[in-house]
Amino acid sequence: MRIAVYPRLGDVLDAKNVTVPELKRRIEERFDLSVDLETLYSLSLDDEPIRHVDIRVAEAVAAVLDVPLDDLFACRMAPIPSRKRSRSSMSRTADA
Repeated sequence: MRIAVYPRLGDVLDAKNVTVPELKRRIEERFDLSVDLETLYSLSLDDEPIRHVDIRVAEAVAAVLDVPLDDLFACRMAPIPSRKRSRSSMSRTADA
């Protein structure tokens, strides 16, 4: 098993009644930090686990929305995808 981290920004934005463009504007004004709108939109979708996140952006989001950092992410256990192919499938590929 591995840990998969899912963004929860969308839920927080809904609860705070803030849009992604408004969040971007607030971050840039308060922290003088350039934030890609697409990055914020991807953090607002919870259907796919995230691979990485710029901690500076996450900290700025949490500060602007006045929430703890752990409100922005949910951790879940997920199975590790198998990368090994069985010997029988390899031999069938070699025979083809």
